[in-house]
Amino acid sequence: MIQEIERGWLTPEWERRVLQVLVAVGIVVRSVRYFLRFPLWEDECFLVWNYVGNGYADLLEPLHPHQVAPVLYLWKQLTVVNLLGFNELSLRLTAFVGGIAVLLLFPRFARRFVSGVPLLFAVALFAISYPCIRYAAEAKQYGVAMVVSFALMAITARWWERPERTRPLWILAVFVPIAIGLSYSAVFVAGGVSLAVACVLLGSGVRRGWAPWAVFNALLVSTFFLIVVPISSGQAPSELAFMRNHWLASFPPVTEPFALAGWFFETHAGQMLGYPVGGGPWLGSLAFLCVVVTFVVAWRRRDWRFLLLAFVPLFLHFVAAALRRYPYGVHAKFNFYLAPMFCVLIGTGASALVMRCARTLRAARRSVIVVITLFLCVGAGSVVRDFANPQKSPSDARTRAFARWFWFDMSHDGEVVCLFRDLGLSFSPQEKNELSWLYGYLCNGQIYAPSREPPDLSRERIRFVRYRVSGFDYDEAAFQRWLAEKKEQFAFVGMETFSMPRYDKRDRWLLGVDHIDVYAFRQK
Repeated sequence: MIQEIERGWLTPEWERRVLQVLVAVGIVVRSVRYFLRFPLWEDECFLVWNYVGNGYADLLEPLHPHQVAPVLYLWKQLTVVNLLGFNELSLRLTAFVGGIAVLLLFPRFARRFVSGVPLLFAVALFAISYPCIRYAAEAKQYGVAMVVSFALMAITARWWERPERTRPLWILAVFVPIAIGLSYSAVFVAGGVSLAVACVLLGSGVRRGWAPWAVFNALLVSTFFLIVVPISSGQAPSELAFMRNHWLASFPPVTEPFALAGWFFETHAGQMLGYPVGGGPWLGSLAFLCVVVTFVVAWRRRDWRFLLLAFVPLFLHFVAAALRRYPYGVHAKFNFYLAPMFCVLIGTGASALVMRCARTLRAARRSVIVVITLFLCVGAGSVVRDFANPQKSPSDARTRAFARWFWFDMSHDGEVVCLFRDLGLSFSPQEKNELSWLYGYLCNGQIYAPSREPPDLSRERIRFVRYRVSGFDYDEAAFQRWLAEKKEQFAFVGMETFSMPRYDKRDRWLLGVDHIDVYAFRQK
């Protein structure tokens, strides 16, 4: 029935126009979210604070707090910050540019696997799905990981149309060390690429391709073991225990068969495949069903290269999770690097289900129009949602609003000095190493505090600022000794405390209350 629809209705011109509309909608929704300049949320703050006051060599050392990221990604971000400054737009710039670039190239990529209605569904999913929009405007490595994986798969898919060409394979070989330096998950994709290329070479009988394939694998292995492992070993060992506890649900219980079966279905029917609207428990069930349908169809057609490219990265990722070395599922971000292939898989399965449920040709046509219209409505809803609520949580917005007011107004008639940020003073052993909202305060202060380096302690009025995290231990005696020294150096005026309550992302439950202490002095 799909072929009948395409012959009688889905003309090349109509298909081209629909694809253009879908891509345009995708650009709009990504641009809206990016230029609305959402406040940095805590996960972003934990990572991006490592760019403040650090050089390239410093990023080879363990990151704080409990952060792990590929070194080339860190260096790229640090370069952008050095060139454009530390702010919400610069920190998210490469993810945004990469997300737009992949969106523009995605129709051509998807066409190498599907055509007609499955192609339209795949492009629509990639254009308007919440994970694709979110991670194109977030200062974490997941958006860049998706771009890197897309590049590896797109070059491979282009090559296998004409296996006698070796240039794409040499490009893959040169690119793979860079890919792994930008994204740890590129190792999983590179494994799938290697097997898919070998499958095509064996089937085509083209011998010229084995040389670049061998170089590709040699560089893949050597980059991983000689560069990535030594560099990441400076970050990872201290974080493995934390990660294993924090992301316990993302590791498969391989020693418990019945629990493993439940984990498998719950994971793949949850946020991992939350396309198009995001996911919670079992909200990705329909997407998971579509992937299963696509797998069955490809298996029956014996499309081994497609199956290898699509599913080997997931299998390798699963193995890494079973070894408790890399989280799998639970959150969309851990598998977002496969978002382009997910959209192809889900779109193909969805088109098959729609055609299966339609009893007549007319009903099938209407169903296709309804599904595409629903996708466009989801995109429009994303724009409305982001304009109406330009933040991940109200607490993030309040933290930024406080920084905008505090650092500007307090600096108007004197110097404002943050003990942690400006003087490098910490009276809590937990502040630097543990996750807390301190980093939201620090990052927003870095963005909105008046630029001055170092602090000018010769001004008439000086305010020293201390951030106290609820639940952390403090060496109050050491702080009082420091305060006594300042009282000898300057005339003490008074002390003021601001409460910083933090709620869950829907502002329903109080999670904790931190405090900002301001100690005011003037020159004697």
